[in-house]
Amino acid sequence: MTEDFRAVAIVGMGPEPPEDEDKDKENLFLKREYIRNAAGAGARALQERGIDEIYVDHMLDGEAAAEGATLGVWLEQQFKNYEDQLTESKVFLYEKGDEGKHKEMWEIGFEKAKAQNLSRYLTALLPANIMTPTIFGHHCAEELCPCGVTVEVHDHNWIKSKGMEAFLTVAQGSCEPPVLVELKYTGGGSDDPVVMEQIQSSLVEL
Repeated sequence: MTEDFRAVAIVGMGPEPPEDEDKDKENLFLKREYIRNAAGAGARALQERGIDEIYVDHMLDGEAAAEGATLGVWLEQQFKNYEDQLTESKVFLYEKGDEGKHKEMWEIGFEKAKAQNLSRYLTALLPANIMTPTIFGHHCAEELCPCGVTVEVHDHNWIKSKGMEAFLTVAQGSCEPPVLVELKYTGGGSDDPVVMEQIQSSLVEL
């Protein structure tokens, strides 16, 4: 290592799963989870110390390392006081000459984590008066349509025409009109869908 870094985080990977041919898939999952947790913990520790660019070792699984680190540094702090906000850190693969396939897998893990972070943004942390059903639908269309996902945002009349009275009853407690977001993805072609059609209801302000 010839580069100069302001800080270095060293993380434990957890115990090695016991060798058991009957549990190879389970052990592989555990190893990847250890890597995700370790990468996330290390990246978060550096973020808390004000590091804005974090370089992460592939840990023999670039996909898991990227996923863990990207999830670890994600923040939603627009409603926090400035003095309470953490550094908005970015994570990168630390290239040391042996990355090979890990570089390609890093990109896959990074995209997976970005998708999970988008879900966190849309569903978990924003108050309902900010993330209204209509804004939720706009976000879905803006983010997913460029990825080849068909997004249909159905309004009150459509929901009523389908007899979804329970859905409308819940929405009566809000001054915001309800919507239902329908997502369709057929990445393998119309004759060979790889993802089943999914209907997801929007957030309803209570």
